[in-house]
Amino acid sequence: MIRRVQTLAIATTLVLAAFSTGQPFLFYLLYLAILVIGGSYILTRLGLTDLEAGYAVNQLHGRVGDNLRVTYTLRNAGRTPKLWLEVYNPTNLPAGLPGRALSLGPYGERSWVIKTPLNRRGHFRIEPLQIRTGDPFGLFEASAAVGQGLSLVVYPRVDRLPLWRLPAANIEGSHAAPERTLQTTPLATTVRPWAPGDSMNRNATRSFTISKGVSDSRRETFAGSTRVITSTVRSEHPHSTG
Repeated sequence: MIRRVQTLAIATTLVLAAFSTGQPFLFYLLYLAILVIGGSYILTRLGLTDLEAGYAVNQLHGRVGDNLRVTYTLRNAGRTPKLWLEVYNPTNLPAGLPGRALSLGPYGERSWVIKTPLNRRGHFRIEPLQIRTGDPFGLFEASAAVGQGLSLVVYPRVDRLPLWRLPAANIEGSHAAPERTLQTTPLATTVRPWAPGDSMNRNATRSFTISKGVSDSRRETFAGSTRVITSTVRSEHPHSTG
């Protein structure tokens, strides 16, 4: 802002001096100033046109001690060269994400990878990609945001305990036990009737009724599923012929 004010003050003084004195040298400086200021403005305006950019992270969750990989891609889809571009990602990560200043020729493309360590646990934010450009004299500046922000979660470090192993355990159902279990093992190969003390998911009830002309109905329930078996029973009485 200060440089712009100084430039405007010098330009105003030069215009007044050139038109008040009529000196050719002052008009030469005035034309040169108009050329420099106008060229800088046009160069800045064209600095972000026909530009494609993006970034990608390799993970959104990590642990302390891991490395975060961020891949950047910048492409110029036009004929106008990009003389000066500054690319960076604002973030609150402890190690930060370093930016890069580069230039692109007509239809040029640049891609690079940044690795940053995750030094502290917590929730962190990676803001959208920022691209900034300007003129060599610093008179004008233009910027643009690309993409969306990301949230990164860093968990505590997991260290291996030396000389510690999980105790060995038997597979359920691999050996006989004198007491009933409350859980049904998936390795069971036979089915027995329900007995008092078993869990309800091993319940098996049977209702059996036989009479003349009445069907035999049996209902079995195992682990919440019901199967109904119905069969017809006929009764025949012996009779004599007279």
